[in-house]
Amino acid sequence: MADIKGREAALITFLASAANIQLLGIGGAFWGLLIGLMAYIVLNGRLLRCKSISDKVSKN
Repeated sequence: MADIKGREAALITFLASAANIQLLGIGGAFWGLLIGLMAYIVLNGRLLRCKSISDKVSKN
């Protein structure tokens, strides 16, 4: 949990998975991951992106 930005989303993911939500025949682990991903996007405004090669080249 070194990434401070992801702590809230990680907690939400854990709690949603622990609740074991069953919806449309799909288990709680899937819904926990989906809810956690949505929480991360909402709380941080975007997904993590790897730096592209063009970004690395333009810095040099």
